[in-house]
Amino acid sequence: MSEAKTPSASIIASARKEESTTDANGRKITFRRLGALDRARLFKAIGPAQASNAPYVGMAMLAASVTQVDEWPAPFPTRDSEIEMLIARLGDEGLEAVAAALVTDEIVKAIEEAEREQGKKGSDPAANPAA
Repeated sequence: MSEAKTPSASIIASARKEESTTDANGRKITFRRLGALDRARLFKAIGPAQASNAPYVGMAMLAASVTQVDEWPAPFPTRDSEIEMLIARLGDEGLEAVAAALVTDEIVKAIEEAEREQGKKGSDPAANPAA
């Protein structure tokens, strides 16, 4: 008999879920969404000098979400030099592919949520009183 997932187990599994995309150079890039602890560790690696540099932080977050490029495992960066190495390895094409995949996924989730909410309103007699 299989055990039901607890809400917290579902959240953890979702946070660790890896997705893949292909960049303009044909590389398969595997990535995952960064959790709160990942972001905290990344800001520590970025350091205070770069923390207010929004473009750099954005690129660092995209690069840090990558777990593999083709067969090369991408380690999570712990120093600024490692962030720069990941950014250099990905290049514009890799960063753009990851950004597009993350944004597309967020848009799909938002549409699905809106459709669920619309479905709830459509089936709720209080939301649609008879005229």
